[in-house]
Amino acid sequence: MPMATEALDLHRRRLLQAAACTVVAAGVPAQAGSGRGARLLAAWDDPGAREPHHMGLLEVDTEGRLAVLASIALPTRAHGLVWEAASGTALAVARRPGDWLLRWRPASPARAAQWQWSPPQRRFNGHALRVGNRVMTTETDFDAGGRGVVVVRDAASLRELALWDSHGQDPHALLWDAGRQGLWVANGGIGSDLGSGRRKDLRAMDSSLVLLDAAANGAPRGQWRLDDPRLSMRHLARADDGSVGVALQAEHDDAARRETAPLLAVWQAGTLRIVDHDGIGGGYGGDIAAVDERFYVSATRSDQVLAWSARDRSVEWRTIDGAGALTRVDGTLWCGSDRGWTPLDQVSATKPQPLARPGLRPDNHALGLPV
Repeated sequence: MPMATEALDLHRRRLLQAAACTVVAAGVPAQAGSGRGARLLAAWDDPGAREPHHMGLLEVDTEGRLAVLASIALPTRAHGLVWEAASGTALAVARRPGDWLLRWRPASPARAAQWQWSPPQRRFNGHALRVGNRVMTTETDFDAGGRGVVVVRDAASLRELALWDSHGQDPHALLWDAGRQGLWVANGGIGSDLGSGRRKDLRAMDSSLVLLDAAANGAPRGQWRLDDPRLSMRHLARADDGSVGVALQAEHDDAARRETAPLLAVWQAGTLRIVDHDGIGGGYGGDIAAVDERFYVSATRSDQVLAWSARDRSVEWRTIDGAGALTRVDGTLWCGSDRGWTPLDQVSATKPQPLARPGLRPDNHALGLPV
């Protein structure tokens, strides 16, 4: 049986072989000025394809027709995405626990992709963030008992420069707060096994929201927990008033309690609190977005999108089958689902989305690009 490092090297060789297949497809013209068309950086699965996992550029026109402008095949699922506008490149991070970070240039798909591999005893946790000349990634350090870390990297080479403690386990999404010169970290709080990636005892969960001081080598400036330890904090968004929304995923043993668990917590003025709603969200917040004073959370398991207003504390629901990725394109919020991509202003709780596009199955996240 191969040693762990040999198995890892074999996996990486197979990854490179599979990822060498880059596809460029003719795209539909951009719908400039229409307010309805969208160009997206996304990751998706195509169950009928020889290589099912991809990331790339998609375009959706006003009739819901979907075109793949450029894509790269991946042997494992990508999760978090970063668009580097100045260089026209995209960063993608393997779904946790993963061992690769990828930089890819859609306009020059034949150009070799840039890969950064995790050390043998660390794994990527699915998200990255670009801040100036640095790229930050959330990772788990299994040599240190599974503690969470934020790895600060040189943006050009992706080489590791510093290691910051996330002050928890299972750090996931990152959010830059320019006003506070701070870095928000969502610690999911779920321990996992290095070899199998399987989750450990959920009774030991310890999820938290942490604000790190970027000017002081990641020193903690605050840490907040919820009263319910089985609510895992996963994804983050920041509203115009500076409040931070946290998408939650319930991990309760009791199915009924899990199904009716809250999807959203909001940090405001130093306090983190749960947002109450009517319990139809299925307990799984797939993605989160902020528009003005509203937070939106995709409730993937209940085919809904939750909209909550910080101004009047009102709650609304929009019906979208398999609701997943949320992203803004030129001021319009779009949702990726099992049926395609939909502007949220076209749907309500009683009017499902009008688009239908079988085939591509989007992952949890996408980024809207100017058309």
